[in-house]
Amino acid sequence: MRPSYNKFPCRANDTSQLAARSFIVRKRILVAGTVQGVGFRPAVARAAAALGFSGWVANTPGGAEIEVQGPQDAIGDFARDLALYLPINARIESLSQADIAARAEAGFDIRPSLREGQTRFSVPPDIAICPACKAEFEDPQNRRYRHAFISCGDCGPRYTYIVDLPYDRQNTTMAAFPMCPSCLSEYEDPRDRRYHIEGFCCPDCGPALRGFDEGLRVLRGGGIAAIKGIGGYHLACLADDQGAVAELRRRKARPRKPLAVMYPGILELEKAAALVAEEAELLLSPEAPIVLIPKERFRQRPLEDLAPDNPALGVLLPYTPLHLLILGELKAPLVMTSANMPGDPLVIDDEAALSGLVGVVDAWICHDRRIQSRADDGVVLFQGPGTTRIRNGRGSVPRPFRLSSPSPRGVLAVGGELKSTVAVASGRDLVASIHIGDLESESTYLSFRKAAEGMLAYYGVKPGVVAADLHPDYESTRYAKELAGRLSIPLVQVQHHFAHLLSVLLDLGRIGGEESAAGPFLGIILDGTGYGSDGTIWGGEIFVGDSRGFERAAHLSGFSLPGGEAAIREPSRILAGLGLEAAGLRPEAELDAIAKIAANPRLSPSCSSCGRLFDAAAALLGFDARVSFEGEAAIWLESLAAEAGGRSMDIEFAAMDGIALLRALREEAPDPRAMDRCELSRLALAFHRSLARNIAGEAARIAAEKNLKEAFLSGGVYQNRLFAKALISDLGQLGLAAHLGVRVSPNDACISIGQAAYAIGGANGILR
Repeated sequence: MRPSYNKFPCRANDTSQLAARSFIVRKRILVAGTVQGVGFRPAVARAAAALGFSGWVANTPGGAEIEVQGPQDAIGDFARDLALYLPINARIESLSQADIAARAEAGFDIRPSLREGQTRFSVPPDIAICPACKAEFEDPQNRRYRHAFISCGDCGPRYTYIVDLPYDRQNTTMAAFPMCPSCLSEYEDPRDRRYHIEGFCCPDCGPALRGFDEGLRVLRGGGIAAIKGIGGYHLACLADDQGAVAELRRRKARPRKPLAVMYPGILELEKAAALVAEEAELLLSPEAPIVLIPKERFRQRPLEDLAPDNPALGVLLPYTPLHLLILGELKAPLVMTSANMPGDPLVIDDEAALSGLVGVVDAWICHDRRIQSRADDGVVLFQGPGTTRIRNGRGSVPRPFRLSSPSPRGVLAVGGELKSTVAVASGRDLVASIHIGDLESESTYLSFRKAAEGMLAYYGVKPGVVAADLHPDYESTRYAKELAGRLSIPLVQVQHHFAHLLSVLLDLGRIGGEESAAGPFLGIILDGTGYGSDGTIWGGEIFVGDSRGFERAAHLSGFSLPGGEAAIREPSRILAGLGLEAAGLRPEAELDAIAKIAANPRLSPSCSSCGRLFDAAAALLGFDARVSFEGEAAIWLESLAAEAGGRSMDIEFAAMDGIALLRALREEAPDPRAMDRCELSRLALAFHRSLARNIAGEAARIAAEKNLKEAFLSGGVYQNRLFAKALISDLGQLGLAAHLGVRVSPNDACISIGQAAYAIGGANGILR
């Protein structure tokens, strides 16, 4: 049980009295990890004073430094048990200590921050409003009653408003709001829970809220409002107003992509849907992400317009006091979607919000605290063995990976093209950026460049190598080549799916950590698109490898993508190229044209993509829309399969032969227009289960040959809850323990992390 040292105020100590009890020693303790902005210094000061020690604690650019003095046996226990004294959001990644000369002094102090040091890997993520602040917020007798910016050491913005380290008020965007006398008194009082907390305020000295009443009026009337959050602006409307939702979609040019819904509180959400304990825990956690809840568990089905043809709806709870104010007044759930047009980054600048959202919103609810760094809401789902992260965002980034040994060089890894992130590594730390987006627009590409250069500067990393994807046409790869040339440093290009595998291995400590193993490791990497070592498109891969390289042990059978990108936007073209499109869906002349394109390798790249196989199966069973967002066809197929209620059939086909699976489906569904939805859903489920069983069987065969007992899974296909569950179960029945990442997403957001892992360790032979 954690001791309640925060209950004890700091008090003076007489070290001469301690001498009678034991030999007096003094230690210097250096701590790295998430130890700034989380109440670490006050907690350490209270614990040390309560134990009768003297000394001091201070922030440094690299974490925190402690000098503590007291009886020899007790001081040793203090250093060993330091983690027990910490506030809830602090994390110690490493700790070193050294004996130094004792001195005559009294008391334990919190000193001004120290400026020396090279690393800045201790920036904490943003933290959802804590129970103590929420209680104050709801207490009419408290001076912070209904204060839209209430915070403390356990909650509030961190990453998004920190300008520099060490974490002091003047190094945040709260520098514009000096403390009033009442807040300063709390800051200086060791008995107060806001003792030496940097970013808090009250109605007398905090930011000013603007447009609140008008925004509420607009929302109640079925309009759309922009709401300034911690990491950017949201677009909001009433979630149960079909007209408002449709208008939001029209104005944002987002016809079918899912929208997230914020419920007023956990009780209101539990009235609407049955949550498993893990989902409720995620929603109420300091991270407070969007959690994807299966629609079948909603007691009243939400508007289909919120997530059309999708098996789940993303929900979240108010994580700021401003959200509590708004939802408390409306007493109804709100759509909360990022304020950006398709392809553009999230809006964080007030001027851009006021000018750029004209015609998109009817009102603005904003304030004058500047957002330093953008951060989209994180998105997670709970499935099978644990939580799968669809997007790491506000609340989860940054959280560095701590390496067991220092990187031999500074690293910049620039990731892929979709769901872009960048990563840097220096010393024993590796950290990835927040979600940037898809590098398909100039504005997002500029945001990507700014993120790459900003992270190098912020973390003080001088790159000795740049890591990028193999794909020659990725904007990120072009940037990496230009930067490597400009800095005269090596460029390392890492195969896309190999980077996927390395990210999971790093995440789970199989490489880079204290429990690292020599390998080899079995990876099952299933996604939509990745440039292969042979120049074709990969995406249905079974690898055997380690941090130095990989063997492509098996892969899904190849097929062409007629027209390349056109086949991704229009999956029925894949069927037409294979001669599997149902008769009557296209004119014969169009089918002939697609067949000719499919036969031309220059116009129709070959692929082994599992994601494209899902798209083709969706088209075969009736998905006839043009894809408007990544993964739409596969999500439609999963939603259809979920309706089967477990009723399915077994489809046998040769190992990894996806085309044979499609042909078998076509035999069962020669014309989806003539079949009822129940039969189509049964076939959709059969596709999921049969493909999972087939891939698991081939993986088990390879594992037996290599004497391996584990499988590591990554790739966007694992965002499909139904398929992932089936594959993990089948692998387990065949004797393979299957592992998804814990902190890394299975989609392309993890690519930069895998690239950095290779540049740190596996590329040594290349770079020597």
